[in-house]
Amino acid sequence: MIGQEPLNPAAGEFMESCNMSAEEVRLIRAQLRNILVSIRPNAVSLVDAYGLKDVMLNSALGRSDGNVYPALLDSVLDNPVNEPLFVSDLFRNYIKPFTHKHRAN
Repeated sequence: MIGQEPLNPAAGEFMESCNMSAEEVRLIRAQLRNILVSIRPNAVSLVDAYGLKDVMLNSALGRSDGNVYPALLDSVLDNPVNEPLFVSDLFRNYIKPFTHKHRAN
């Protein structure tokens, strides 16, 4: 899996420099998907085995305290893309007040 993962973002480079065919890239990607499907049921245990802290994982979904949804909302609200410069008036006037009203409860 570790050897196959770099292929995804750089498949074109591998095809050019390593004389890989499109079919070989497709087969490697299919094999990677099969590996991921097989380890998925154990993914949380595998990550937990490393003892990584939530802050290192930087994931709202993979929290050890179980507070997934509040953390997910916080990560969205803290994202610079959601700053007023990028957010439309429609969101600011209708959706944001709704989410903050229900967040306080």
